Amino acid sequence: MDKLTELRAALLDILQETREGDLRIIVGGGYGIYLKRVSTITSFDPPTFITVTHPPS
Repeated sequence: MDKLTELRAALLDILQETREGDLRIIVGGGYGIYLKRVSTITSFDPPTFITVTHPPS
């Protein structure tokens, strides 16, 4: 298992264990930026200004 996968698993474990309380976890630094980038890329749905009913031939 690579280090990034281990870190993600550890953070998910911490999140699961602290879900019941009022504790909030803030992930900062490079890993926080990496997670935001991955989240943005996987959920990106670009807006369109025109509706295309038939693709151009």
